[in-house]
Amino acid sequence: MGKKIVLVTGANKGIGFGIAKHLGLSGWQVVIGARDEQRATKVIGELKAEGIDVLGWVNIELKDLDGIDKAAKEINERYPELSLLVNNAGIPGDMSVDSEHTEISVIRETLDVNFIGTFALTKALIPLIAKNGGRIANVTVPSEISPYWHPLAYVASKAAQECHDGCDGHRIPADQYPFGNLLRSSWTYDH
Repeated sequence: MGKKIVLVTGANKGIGFGIAKHLGLSGWQVVIGARDEQRATKVIGELKAEGIDVLGWVNIELKDLDGIDKAAKEINERYPELSLLVNNAGIPGDMSVDSEHTEISVIRETLDVNFIGTFALTKALIPLIAKNGGRIANVTVPSEISPYWHPLAYVASKAAQECHDGCDGHRIPADQYPFGNLLRSSWTYDH
């Protein structure tokens, strides 16, 4: 087996940081995907202090499609053995309002980042991941309606990710399916 290299988007804080740390402690070489150099540098220092092999960071701003193309090119050049992409980065939208009071601009921005941007990055990296026999995992949430938690923009954006996973899941044989959903289904990395 070759190197185990993972790119975790949004790894500069929260769940993304936890995923990067866990995978790093499990023997993966980690690439940090972030949109802020200062935060990325701070996290790299923290992870390295834990003994994690952090290869570097890539500037990924999911609302900037040209920037995503540039980031994908950089990833292909600097990390040609990348075999796992964890799509974690995203924005929450306005979680303080109900659907009736959600602004269209908030829905549009949240979909642009959480679905369109994630889709664009995934699409750009599929050839590299496939070449390396790798996997793609999306961090998401249940999109079923809940009486307890229902921020429209965020849930709609994550439902779109699930639709993407499901649409590709029907055309790719199960043993070759590169997608997984970390919070909704289990997946394994077989190499």
